[in-house]
Amino acid sequence: MRVYKSFIDTYPIQLIANNYLKTVNVIYSYDKFDTPIAINGKLKNGLLTLVEKTEKGTVSTILEFHEVDFAQNELNGGWINLLGRTSNAHRN
Repeated sequence: MRVYKSFIDTYPIQLIANNYLKTVNVIYSYDKFDTPIAINGKLKNGLLTLVEKTEKGTVSTILEFHEVDFAQNELNGGWINLLGRTSNAHRN
């Protein structure tokens, strides 16, 4: 399990990642709201793709992190809201 502090757009978040071979379970929350959001993803060739869905099962957001190595203390990638808003996500 790894804990990361980061930003989505200008909003600080905390992200907890559990890596099980090629499957990754993540819980993240915006510091301001402290409401956990659970999402699952896949790690393939160093690319971690996390897909967030609405309560109805529609994909709403994709988070992608490149060159992922959970032995490191850093994740770098981006956040894509399928409604058209995109932001970079950074690790602290």
